[in-house]
Amino acid sequence: MPLLYSSTKTASFRCSPLALRLLSLVAGALCLLQGSTLLADDPFESLQNRIAQLEQDNRELRSALSKRPDDSLVPLISELPPVPEDFEEGAEKSPEDLKMESLVDGLIRRMNKQTNAAVDAQNQKISELEKKLNALSKPPKPTGGTANFGNTGLVFTSNDGNFKTHFGGTAQLDFIAPQSVASNIITPGGAYGFQDSTNFRRLRMRADGTMYGSIDWVSEFDFAGFIQNTANPQLGLAANGLRSIGTLTNGQQGGNSINVIQPTLVWMTFKDIPVIGNLRVGNQQDWFSIEHITSARYLDFMERAPIMDAFTGPNNNGYTPGVSIFNNTPDKNAGLQLGIYKNNSYNSGYTFDLGNAFTYGGRAIWTPYYDEASEGRYLVHTAFGAEYRTFNTDLQVTQNGQNIRVRSRGDLRIDSATLTPNFADTGNFFTQGQTLIDPEIAVVWGPWTLQAEYTSSWFNGARTTKLPGGLALNNVQMSGGYAEVLYFLTGENKTYNRQTGLFGQVVPKNNVNFSQGKYGAWQVGTRYDWMDLNSGLITGGRNQNGTIGLNWFINPNIRFQFNTVFSYINNAIEPVIPGPVGSLASGTLRGAKFTGDGLILTVGTRMDISF
Repeated sequence: MPLLYSSTKTASFRCSPLALRLLSLVAGALCLLQGSTLLADDPFESLQNRIAQLEQDNRELRSALSKRPDDSLVPLISELPPVPEDFEEGAEKSPEDLKMESLVDGLIRRMNKQTNAAVDAQNQKISELEKKLNALSKPPKPTGGTANFGNTGLVFTSNDGNFKTHFGGTAQLDFIAPQSVASNIITPGGAYGFQDSTNFRRLRMRADGTMYGSIDWVSEFDFAGFIQNTANPQLGLAANGLRSIGTLTNGQQGGNSINVIQPTLVWMTFKDIPVIGNLRVGNQQDWFSIEHITSARYLDFMERAPIMDAFTGPNNNGYTPGVSIFNNTPDKNAGLQLGIYKNNSYNSGYTFDLGNAFTYGGRAIWTPYYDEASEGRYLVHTAFGAEYRTFNTDLQVTQNGQNIRVRSRGDLRIDSATLTPNFADTGNFFTQGQTLIDPEIAVVWGPWTLQAEYTSSWFNGARTTKLPGGLALNNVQMSGGYAEVLYFLTGENKTYNRQTGLFGQVVPKNNVNFSQGKYGAWQVGTRYDWMDLNSGLITGGRNQNGTIGLNWFINPNIRFQFNTVFSYINNAIEPVIPGPVGSLASGTLRGAKFTGDGLILTVGTRMDISF
């Protein structure tokens, strides 16, 4: 509290009371200086000892300057001369006394100001030291975190946000039923043809997250994969390394299918790297085609268009080991994605790959319109992808001098692809390389979605076989594409990731709750797609598909899909193209596909659980 001195008593210049008052002021000042010196010079071996010393000095100072009765002196001076009796109150003041009193009053005011400032400084230093001591004495923050189950599944997050782990998975159970097949459609020998089927299309478990705030990671495996077992019953068929074998004799497929565990996404992404932005290493989807890169959890129809099978993700399900970089402009309206991958496109697509085959390419994205206010409820997306693939040209005789086969299944999968005929199929041939382009466009306008792609592929140095006697196939060009329109009856819209240029999870406005009269989100759509695998001597076939779809979103994690597909097949019976005499390539370019000209009608439904 402020310290005040009284100057009610007067004395002459020789007056002892006045002198004693001056001595009192000097004594008080000395006490302050002693405390200030102690505060400045004390080494404070510990913060607690320092605070205790300062508080003691402060108490003594306050006591010395405040405990002064009107008739007494400052009790800091032990021996003072008595006050002369001849100086009493009311005595006449001389001019010298008045002058001295004025000087003393001024000095007192200055001393009061300095004293209060010194006390405030001490209190402030004590407060600062107490804060430091409290900070040191506080227990460390707990190293645990929080757990939350939301729209994306179970997520664990550390307290500082630098670590996050999500556990989830996908289960897609399909029921497919062909309704009618034109009478002139021929099924190749040894194949099941069209029969009702029930199977898990995907059965995946995944973990993903962020570590140390700067590295994203994913580890996902599919338990519904399959591969051909060629051990039995057709040992005589050629083991040429391609996924479907036995196409050299009447187009018949060989072997049976067994389930395998297949890695899908297994990668790490290093974020916020200067200039390049993000670096991804591991098994990933190469940056090519919006439908190919979009997760199967968020597809509009039960299956992707046939260009996925033939070009963008043949045989390997669209996953390939490699290294890629991607970055965006500061406004996120444009981005560039580039990568180098091991080309396993037309091989087994599982945990191994042999040969000198690589893929180089990428995708440029541009969003010319994005409504910020609605967070993308209205947007226009464009992109252009390009790739060049080299193939394994160091072939053994047992591989028949062939390294590629282009084919596509129907828009609904009937059990294992190795047990049912393809809708288009070139058979096996040889190529040095493959060049692809893929322009794409998508528009989201409230509940409406329009999306389209076109893929064109050129095979360089194509021959029936690399073995001596193989025929040159000259310029081989094949293509396909699709266009689709969808509409949310309940008013939702598709969500868009501006960094990747991809669509994501649909979150219904109301989750299904029958007791409350809530029925989720409903979406209807239609798609037209086509495929042309005829080029020169290659007669892989042509087919067109029209799909009508209905999607019922129970909540963000569960949906049911209903598709009806009208497929028009126009496949001529392949001519026999002779290979080198006496080699296993004799009779090449015979794919395992439906032949004839007619319509196939198929219906399917899917229960899709993703978290």
